Amino acid sequence: MMKPDTSRKFYKWEVVLLLWVAYFLNQGDRQVFNTVLPHIQDFLGASDATMGLISTCFNILACSSCVLVFEP
Repeated sequence: MMKPDTSRKFYKWEVVLLLWVAYFLNQGDRQVFNTVLPHIQDFLGASDATMGLISTCFNILACSSCVLVFEP
């Protein structure tokens, strides 16, 4: 296994910055889904219960795909 190059002065801050960017993009993605959800509901003519089911399935699929991709 390769060890990271920790001899650089700002290595830890680079890792923090990358994690912050990943978190920011993840939260932005979640906000976009909630913003377009009413438009999808109007387009499909779906009820609130149906949209709740679609939203729940989307979140479960997104979370389970992260677990499968990043499994150690």
